[in-house]
Amino acid sequence: MIASFELNGKKYSLYANNGTNSLHGGQKGLDKLMWTESVSTSNDSLTLERILKHEEEGYPGEIKVQVTFTVTDEIELRIDYMAMLTNGSDQTIVNCTNHSYFNLNGAYSANSSKIFDHLVLMEAAHYLDVDSNLIPTGSITSVKGTNFDFLNVPRAIGERTHQIVPNGYDHCFVLEPNVEQYRIDPDRLKKAIEVYSPLTGLKMTMSTTEPAFQFYTGAKIADGHRPKQTQSNDSFEIGSYSGFCLEAQRFPDAVNLENSVQALDCQSECNPQLCIVPSTDCYAGLIKDQCNCCMVCGRREGERCFNQTLSKQLFKESQIYDDCGDNLECRLRTDMEDGDKPEAICVCLKSDPICGTDGITYANECQFTEARYKRRNSLAKETDGPCKTAPQIITPPEDITNNIGSSVTFSCEVKGWPIPMIEWRMVNKEKELALPSDNEHISVQSRGGPSSYEITSWLQLTNIPREYSGTYTCVATNSEGQSRASAYLTIGNFKKNFDKVEDENENLNEL
Repeated sequence: MIASFELNGKKYSLYANNGTNSLHGGQKGLDKLMWTESVSTSNDSLTLERILKHEEEGYPGEIKVQVTFTVTDEIELRIDYMAMLTNGSDQTIVNCTNHSYFNLNGAYSANSSKIFDHLVLMEAAHYLDVDSNLIPTGSITSVKGTNFDFLNVPRAIGERTHQIVPNGYDHCFVLEPNVEQYRIDPDRLKKAIEVYSPLTGLKMTMSTTEPAFQFYTGAKIADGHRPKQTQSNDSFEIGSYSGFCLEAQRFPDAVNLENSVQALDCQSECNPQLCIVPSTDCYAGLIKDQCNCCMVCGRREGERCFNQTLSKQLFKESQIYDDCGDNLECRLRTDMEDGDKPEAICVCLKSDPICGTDGITYANECQFTEARYKRRNSLAKETDGPCKTAPQIITPPEDITNNIGSSVTFSCEVKGWPIPMIEWRMVNKEKELALPSDNEHISVQSRGGPSSYEITSWLQLTNIPREYSGTYTCVATNSEGQSRASAYLTIGNFKKNFDKVEDENENLNEL
């Protein structure tokens, strides 16, 4: 694929190891890494596991990859792949395949090392057109009447491979051209290709769940390689066209081609044995995946989600996200700017607050659920509604100094439940007076906010005389207690003094 791609508006750069392209996963693809053996329930199979970290080889997200090799009683080798986002990652691209080389002649002598005589019969009626760098152009082309036609009649690889410039067959053959309707079904493998050796009589058939496969005839195998020596055969050199590959996969470079995005991989019959155990940090609970098969972490409040009401292209983009978790619903955002792409996010269905046993008020059921999962269910619901708390003054009034005849305003912001009542008091010459009393120059206003379970009150004094100097106290009270905060008001003829100083400064300047 091209060594860069864009996913949900963000561009990612990959390691370019094939000109401007990234081949086989980059500098150290999965074929060059050490894997961990996973627990196996059968003597006929082996499961390997590998974690790919965020931005490893340039790819976003952390994923767990599992591959299971099984030998069946029908002399078959079955390979099952599973990849899953982990550690809170929410997006990536992945396209797993196998790159083994086959030579049905057995390669037991130098004369039989080439695969030109192998007969090929395909079920693929289309192939992906490519540019000079073997990157798909986006065109799904019929094989009829071309050198790519292996339908109905078996044809030898050597019959036309040299007519495929510059390196023979290294193309993606399409089994399912309808990318909109494609769905994976691991219990219903579709026959893709059959290869036969007239020399040995060996026949090999590959079936797959994938919509396509790469057919590579080994033109770039370097000369000088030697197969493993056996008890009956000596080693000898092999090179180009000594083996072929059948790489079942999604369309190469699909993320850069609008018409070949294949993200949703549903199966008509669920196979739980292929499911990967989800992360323990599922703070919105466990849900069934989009295919109603495996348990996955539900999307959390405010996270992007899978929404079927989006337009065709955006619907495909949203398929990388799973559904919302407990008590959440995937809804289109209503706060987008003109020209922005529509997005869907998880919205909590139960918006009433909850008081937890930890004494914290949670804004809704979903935030309470997240906290409960984080604490491994040690948190419980105390009551519906906010937790009862004594008043807490968030923003107290501040000291003010001003001139006689001016206006001043004190403010006091308080939090608590039940919502506190606020009153103002003034202490002057050891006399306390409840405000506003009946003075037309004193007014009090209060309103809820700015946040939940808060109230803000303002005390305004107009045309103030010198005797208004004193201490002003905000008193907040509810059934759980009382809280106070004070500020001092200083009134004087500061403007007159300021003018006198200015006159003196002017006289000094004149001297």
